[in-house]
Amino acid sequence: MRTLVLLLAVLLASSCTVDVVDSSYASMSDAVMGGAVQRGWVPGWIPPDAKDLQEVHDLDSNQSALAFTAPVAWDPPAHCRPDVDARHPGPAFTRQWLPPPEELVKVYEVFRCAPGPARPMHETVAIRRDTHHVVHWRVLAD
Repeated sequence: MRTLVLLLAVLLASSCTVDVVDSSYASMSDAVMGGAVQRGWVPGWIPPDAKDLQEVHDLDSNQSALAFTAPVAWDPPAHCRPDVDARHPGPAFTRQWLPPPEELVKVYEVFRCAPGPARPMHETVAIRRDTHHVVHWRVLAD
């Protein structure tokens, strides 16, 4: 009986997976070499000289958030347009490296990005011009 209980405990523990994964990269080239771009957690349009990348993603929902330091005078990709109404949903995650929603609205320039094909996600980029801090996140569409 004891062996059966131990076997069941091992089986249950091995079937548990971590759905939310956090990663960090010193540079964009490190993110590329680490496979984060290929797997889609770090967008390929991030500038090649981006530094201090922090990333979190949910394996089940594909929601993600990313922060990095951009080079001087960097603009988001062409498929992202200024969000003048600021009606974007905020990131699905809370991390120390993610600014709180009220700071995103007050201090960052926010852009809504056109969704990709067959991807029901809201994608947003926010740039703090004085520090070159950039936040990118994807959340499920309503």
